[in-house]
Amino acid sequence: MHSKYRLNVQSCMNSYLKRKNLLAEHTGLIVLILVFALAGTNTLDLTAQQTLAMNEINHPETNLIQNPVSPLNEIRIVGTDSASWFLFYPDDLKHRDQDPINWWSYDFAIKSEFAAGTMIGVTTGGDGSFSVRLTDEGLTEREKKHTVKSQTFRLKVRHNRLLIDGGYVLPSEEGEEISEDSADWIKITNGDYRVIVHALTWDQEPGAFDPERLATGQALPNYVAAFEKVQNFNAVEIPHSIPQLDAIEPSEHTFSPNPESVPEKIAWQNEMLVIIRPEVFFPGIPAELSLTKEQYGYVVRAIGETYQFQVLITDQAKPGAPATLFSVTSYGSDLDFLEKPGMFTLTGHGSRIVRLTSVQERSGVVRAGIKRLEQPTTKAEAATVAELKERFARFAAGNLKYQKTVRYWRFNAERVAALTVPQEIGWAIASVLEIPNKTKRELLSVSEKELIERLNQALKE
Repeated sequence: MHSKYRLNVQSCMNSYLKRKNLLAEHTGLIVLILVFALAGTNTLDLTAQQTLAMNEINHPETNLIQNPVSPLNEIRIVGTDSASWFLFYPDDLKHRDQDPINWWSYDFAIKSEFAAGTMIGVTTGGDGSFSVRLTDEGLTEREKKHTVKSQTFRLKVRHNRLLIDGGYVLPSEEGEEISEDSADWIKITNGDYRVIVHALTWDQEPGAFDPERLATGQALPNYVAAFEKVQNFNAVEIPHSIPQLDAIEPSEHTFSPNPESVPEKIAWQNEMLVIIRPEVFFPGIPAELSLTKEQYGYVVRAIGETYQFQVLITDQAKPGAPATLFSVTSYGSDLDFLEKPGMFTLTGHGSRIVRLTSVQERSGVVRAGIKRLEQPTTKAEAATVAELKERFARFAAGNLKYQKTVRYWRFNAERVAALTVPQEIGWAIASVLEIPNKTKRELLSVSEKELIERLNQALKE
């Protein structure tokens, strides 16, 4: 196994540092649950009698139906590898097993799963261990007092059980195998559910800690997932991106899953590091740049201790040349195989197309000033854009060379289908077509109308 060292600006480290003491204080609750597991049970049954009584009560909402099965009332501890946790059945997400490991952080992908009811997912603001109570009896009065955020999901249960996971076995190209006898399985009756996930400030309740500042056995959980069976599944609202349910941080979302649609701050007055590359990088397209040891050293020498930065990628460092302003989200090297090609990388996405102004070289580092690259404003017709999307969908489904050369080709095609801005559609398609770099570079500067027309012609040929 390679031990990869990676500096990732999306690691939510600041949130984690603020919460790590709270997570440590939950140790008492974790120990209590382990005691129950050693005694022959995987769950902590809190108020089963209350749940049985609840089944006799008619819900006032006409969309809800009674759950006539054994009560759901369990607490599970979930460790996170991605500052998130999920509920799902692996086979329901098998179509994601060739997708990138972070596919769920993209709006277009996670929204389709939320709509189908194949999974529940929330971000926590940082990695750690979190307690989650799963119930079909709703919040207790104590929990209601300490609920600070809530999110509704729809969920279809087809296999009489679900898996709770912190990102380790969620289907993807790098997802791990799940054992059939894992303690992370949860028994639940098949059906259509509305599930409301609540984030709690458990540490605010008097009596949550013992004299040694460890969580007591009576401490509230971090989260409660309240299940309610429904008759009208499609009437249940869904989030359009993975929600931020961090009880500490007020922000709504951790991720910006569609970078081409997210405006970024650009320091137009600053000179920026130039990297000479023959490839063309279009705005909004996630990419990983493989660097030689010398190139990687050049970048590290230029940026110092900065972990979030932008670079200019161009084929020629001279005034007037077009360049892609590339936002770096992580960079890293493999500690075991420093001389192996591809072991030095920059990961990020194109932000926008710019034009170089002044170019300076100091101590072997090239920097350049930039200005906006003004493109012709002629708009593409909606019918032409729709034709291009249809052509590309057929191309992606039937072109074996594309499928072999483009990593995550299905995921890429799904992303193109979800885009709505013509220029973004064109750039996404141009980035994966086998056309000369010279032609791709020309497409950086043309109008929206010409971009769409030229790509339509390329897919006809």
